[in-house]
Amino acid sequence: MLEEFVQTRLPPEILSNIFMFCQANSKRGDPNTAFNRDWIRVSHVCRQWRDVALGCPDLWSTIQLDESQEKYLTSWYASQLERAENYPLAIEASIEWIPSQETIGWVVSLLPRITSLDVQGHDDCVMEFLTGFADLCAPALLSISIDTFGEIPPSLFGGGTPQLQFIRLEDCSKLPVASPIFQSPSLTHLELTYIIDSPPWPWIHGLLQGVSGTLNTLIFDHVLPNRYPKNDNNSLPILELSRLQQISLFETFHILSGFLNSIRIPASTRVDLWISQVQDEVYYEDIYAALSNARSTTFSPRGLLMTQGHSPSHWIKTAADLRIEGWEDRPLVKSDRISDQPPLISLTYTPAFMPVGLGQWVKAKPSFPIYSKQQFSIPGLSSLHLESLFIRPSQQRYGIPQAIPTHPTFWSEIAELPELSTIMIDPDCVKQFIRCLKEDSLAIQAHPDGTSSAARRRFPALKIVFFEGYNARNVVNVDGPGRFTGSTFETLEENIRLRAGIGKGFESVKFFKWEADVDDGLKERLSSFIDSVQQFGLSASCEKFSTVRG
Repeated sequence: MLEEFVQTRLPPEILSNIFMFCQANSKRGDPNTAFNRDWIRVSHVCRQWRDVALGCPDLWSTIQLDESQEKYLTSWYASQLERAENYPLAIEASIEWIPSQETIGWVVSLLPRITSLDVQGHDDCVMEFLTGFADLCAPALLSISIDTFGEIPPSLFGGGTPQLQFIRLEDCSKLPVASPIFQSPSLTHLELTYIIDSPPWPWIHGLLQGVSGTLNTLIFDHVLPNRYPKNDNNSLPILELSRLQQISLFETFHILSGFLNSIRIPASTRVDLWISQVQDEVYYEDIYAALSNARSTTFSPRGLLMTQGHSPSHWIKTAADLRIEGWEDRPLVKSDRISDQPPLISLTYTPAFMPVGLGQWVKAKPSFPIYSKQQFSIPGLSSLHLESLFIRPSQQRYGIPQAIPTHPTFWSEIAELPELSTIMIDPDCVKQFIRCLKEDSLAIQAHPDGTSSAARRRFPALKIVFFEGYNARNVVNVDGPGRFTGSTFETLEENIRLRAGIGKGFESVKFFKWEADVDDGLKERLSSFIDSVQQFGLSASCEKFSTVRG
C-alpha cells in the first residue's frame, strides 16, 4: 500500500525535496558522536524511492568524514562520489583521530570540487588534517568553518581562495593571521568566536579594511583585544564598513565601546550587542553613545522589546540576562506574538560570574545596563517617538529580584511617553502598570476636559494592551505583583470607562497564554470583565486559557 501511495501521489521532484530535507535534519548535534546517516534509509523503502534517491546528485554531494568511515574510502565514499556526479562537494569532517595520509590525500584530491569545508575535532588531529591543505589553492571554496581548541596552520590554503565568501572559526587557540583566507576578494561573512590568543588591533584593522567593500556580516565573540589605540593623529584611521548589513559583538563593556568608536557603519545595519561584565559596572548610555557614534546618527526606535531571563546553565542559578531590542518602524503584533521582523538594534547584558570554589559562583556586579545611578535611563527616551513597548521579564526565581517590573522610576518614565499606543506585559508588571492607570484615572477625573493639571496623564495615547502568560502556579508570592485580583480588574475597567468618556478609549485588551490553578474564580472574574468592557467599544478577549492540574 505504501509503494502504491508514493508512486501515484508523489512525483520525483517532491520526493527529491523531501529526501534533501531528511538529510539536512540528520545533522549531528553532539560533536562527540558519529554522523547520523539514517537518511540513507530513504533509498531502501521501495524501487521508486531508490531510483529517485540515486538519481539526485545533490543528495550525495555532502561527504561526512569521521573515524568510523575512514576505512571505507574505496567503497562507500567511492559510491557516494559516483552518485554525486559532477556536483560541487561539501566536506563535513569530525577529526577525533589522527587521520591517515591516505585520507588526507583523498580529500586533497577533491579540492577542485570542494565548495564547503566544515572541520571540527581534537586540536592535534585537526592540525594534522589541515596541514595537508597548506600552500594549496582552493579555487571553488566558498565556505570554511573550523572548530578546534588547537592552532590552525598559518599557511592554510596558501595558494589562495579566490571565491571564499564565508569564514567561521571557533575556539581556536590562535588565528592563522598570515593565511590568504582572510584576503579573499569576495568575503561577505566573517565570524570569529572564542579565540584564545586575541589578534592585535592593527591586524584586525587591516583585515576589516581589506574586506570593507564586500563584508556584509561581522560576528566577533570574545575575540577583540583589551585595548584600542586612541583616535588621534598617530592612530589608525576610522574603519568605514559601508556594506555591512549585520554586526554581532559579544565582549565586555570597555571593549565594545572601544570597537564601536573605531568603526562607521550604515544606519540600516542590524546591530546585536552582548555585554558580558566581570568587574566594572555597565551603563547603558555609554554603549548607546558609542553605538550612535558608529552609526553617525542617534537611534530613535518606535518599538522596544525588553526581556529579562536566566542563564540556561543549570549550575549557574543566579544569572539574569537583560535584553533590549528596538525597531525603527513600529513592530507589528500578530495575535499573541510580535511579527518575525528582526529588530534593528539588540542589546543583551549578561552578568558575569567568578568562581569562588568548586561548584560555587558569585555575580561580580549587580548593575544593569539600563540603569544609571539607581535610576532608569535610556538617553533621550522622553523625546523618542516610541509607539510600541513589549516587556517580558521572567518570574522571580532563586531569590533574584526582577529589575524591570519592580522599578517605579521605569514605569513613571515610560508612562509619560506621548505616542506610546501599544504595550505588552507579563504578570510581573501588572502591579506597576495598574498603579499608573489608577493615577491616570485620577487625572482624567480632575480635568475631564483635558486641561493641564498637576496630576499628569499616564499612557495618554494607549490603545492596545496585551497581558501575556499569566500562570498563578509560577507566581512566588500570590499577593505579589503578578496577582490579578478583583481590584485589578476594577481599576482597569474604570480607566477604560473614563478614557472612552473623553473620546480617547482603548481599542483592544487581550489576555493570552493564560493558565491558572490557584484561584478557581479567576476565569469567572476575567470573563465578567471582558463582557463588561465591550460596552465601551473595544475588543476584549482571552485566548489559550486552560486550567492546569497538578
